[in-house]
Parts: sequence; structure tokens; C-alpha cells
Amino acid sequence: MKKFRALWIMFGLVALIQVTLGLVIYFELPNWDARNSFGGMFGAINTLFTGLAFCGVIYTIVLQSKELELQREELKLTRDELSNQRGELHRAAEAQAKQAELMFQTAKINAASARLEVAATMYVKNKNIPKSYNMNESHDSRNALADAYNDLMRLYRGKND
Repeated sequence: MKKFRALWIMFGLVALIQVTLGLVIYFELPNWDARNSFGGMFGAINTLFTGLAFCGVIYTIVLQSKELELQREELKLTRDELSNQRGELHRAAEAQAKQAELMFQTAKINAASARLEVAATMYVKNKNIPKSYNMNESHDSRNALADAYNDLMRLYRGKND
């Protein structure tokens, strides 16, 4: 209601003026012929205000047309921006997938390096490497070192599993 407060005030003022003028004319002019003559004096002014109102309506239509054109341009720019964002999101997703692949490769290389380090340590200490939790089975540390080295080199060259 606060948005339209000024509009309601103007409407009330116009209605009050109309009623006041109607009562003044009714009580001041003695008969209908005098009232008719008085009203006829304002015919030209009435035509003028009607023409101005019509011009106002046409001007409003022109303004709305311009506003609609601006809105269409803004919508086109918004669509273009969304299209650009979609492309950027697609490129970001591809980069993220590549990064995940590289991180996976890095983890495999780190695991192979750790395996090589354990095999080298066992070889230096001249101990065998257990195959599993069963300590009765073991690998020769020299063979384990060679296997770990070969796995690491295969990963570095990009021939991974």
C-alpha cells in the first residue's frame, strides 16, 4: 500500500475537486440552461485534454517498446554469458578429471617408489621379503628389488596397469 500512497492521494484529491465543483455549479447556477451553457464553455478544453491524454498513451507505448528492446538485449547477453559459463564449466570438469588421473598416477608411482625403497633396504640388510602375513613364505630380496624397479620404470614410461 505504501507504494501506491501518492496515487491514492491524487485520486482522492481529483474526486474531491470534482464533487466540490459539481456542488458549486448545481447550487450557483439557477436552471439547467445556465448549467448547460457553463458546461459547453469547456468543450474545447475537454478536447485538448483528451488529445493530451491520447499523446500520453502513445508516448507510454513508445517507452514500453524501448524498454522491451532493452530487455531483449539484456536477455541475449544473459544467454551468451550462460553459454560461456557452460563452456568454462566443461573445461574445468575436463581439467579436474585430468588432475584426478594425474593424482592417481602419482599415487601409483609413490607406492612403487615405496616398494622399491623397502626392497632396497631389505637387499642391503640381506633379508628376504615376506610375501604375505604368513611369514613362512618370502621373496628373495634381490628379485623383489628388480621387480619393484621394473614396476617403477614401467609407471614412469606411462605403461601402467
